[in-house]
Amino acid sequence: STETTMPELLYKQKSTLEISGQVISVTPLFQDSEDHKIFSLVLQDSATIERNKGLNTDVSEIHVLFFDEWAEACNFINVEDALKIHNFDVMQTAGTGMEGTGPYTIAPNPESEVTVDRHRKVFINSSNVKSFDYQEEAVKQSQTYQSLLLSGQNQFTRVGHYYDVIYGTGTEPGRVKAQMTWLLTSLNCNFVKTILDMGCGTGLTGFYLAHNDMKVTGVDCSDVLLEIGRAKNEHMAEHQRIPFHKGDISADFRLHKDFAGTTVVESFDCVLMLDCLQYLPTMDHIRKAIRAAWYHIRHEGWLYIDVPYHTVSYQSNTEQHMAEYPIARNVISSLGNSLGIDEGVLHVLIRTYKEKNKKCFEWYGHATQFNKQKKSNYFTNWTEKFEELYINWGELDEIIKQEGFTQVAVYGNMIGDEFEMTSKRKVLICKKNEATTKTAQLD
Repeated sequence: STETTMPELLYKQKSTLEISGQVISVTPLFQDSEDHKIFSLVLQDSATIERNKGLNTDVSEIHVLFFDEWAEACNFINVEDALKIHNFDVMQTAGTGMEGTGPYTIAPNPESEVTVDRHRKVFINSSNVKSFDYQEEAVKQSQTYQSLLLSGQNQFTRVGHYYDVIYGTGTEPGRVKAQMTWLLTSLNCNFVKTILDMGCGTGLTGFYLAHNDMKVTGVDCSDVLLEIGRAKNEHMAEHQRIPFHKGDISADFRLHKDFAGTTVVESFDCVLMLDCLQYLPTMDHIRKAIRAAWYHIRHEGWLYIDVPYHTVSYQSNTEQHMAEYPIARNVISSLGNSLGIDEGVLHVLIRTYKEKNKKCFEWYGHATQFNKQKKSNYFTNWTEKFEELYINWGELDEIIKQEGFTQVAVYGNMIGDEFEMTSKRKVLICKKNEATTKTAQLD
């Protein structure tokens, strides 16, 4: 509870209009000294932004107050949600402490219709506002996200077999080899022999390490990439093959094994999270992924994290460039093992832009390849879209500490260069704390 009272009402009038936009700040639900429940937020009104530019003003931020049953029902709304309110009261208030840039505040009334769009759309009006369970809705939003994740979002489903062409040899094959060599050297220095590769993709990194006498296990959520990884196993010696598992690393993820008749969580000398955490939707999902890693690391084992340092590497709203990748039949990964892909060239138009707190990528691929049996060229077109989270670096440091790790080294890339504010990557080497304990379940 709080001693804060209802805001002083200076003016009030009903409106049948509709406002919509993005939530940019939220004040959590509280109860005032007169037992009124109050939940408030500020909405960036999309309809007035362009008009304000023309008038050289900024009154697009609207303060929205939810009272009593509306406050109870709507307090699951969070920053970056899309919000629409049809029919509402327009008020002029004083003393809220959270006014928008405009002179007025709005509040739902018995005729209001509120629509919230996050991972799924939610409609709240007079027929369900009193019975609406905001906690149940928060669970449904999470379940809907997991469903979207498993159905193909951020899974490189369309790029398919060209994934290795782009990430395996890339436009700088010498640099890829240098990254693999540096990683192997670092792991050897830390006496790592067993590895869990979380977000393993097709096994580009894992197979290189397995080829160099390390025992690697991979987990990923993409059926397409896992299928390619398993196909590669057929070209490997038995001791170099990787067990691939499908799983969401930000969920309640565990790998189990039998030990003396008991099922236990499988542990490793090191967990790799290379170029994958940024594809998770929120910092909370990153926390859960790092927590899941903790359970799979032996006493005083290691966690390696590699993520883009977007503060530097992405500075403008929209960028576009063309990349060209040679498709060599026998050189499509860091090891050069063949999957029978025809030789040719892949052209990819890469478009990047900012959308909310994400860096969005749109890839438009066009491959020209030569079929030796038919002695003719053929063409393949595909598109791919995925999103990268702009990582909150201070929060990430705190998460790593809270989840039982100590950062022992920070680098600016995967070849061991010193990290600077101009670096395009951030590589963290962390050690599992000696005396950390956790409960059996993830939150």
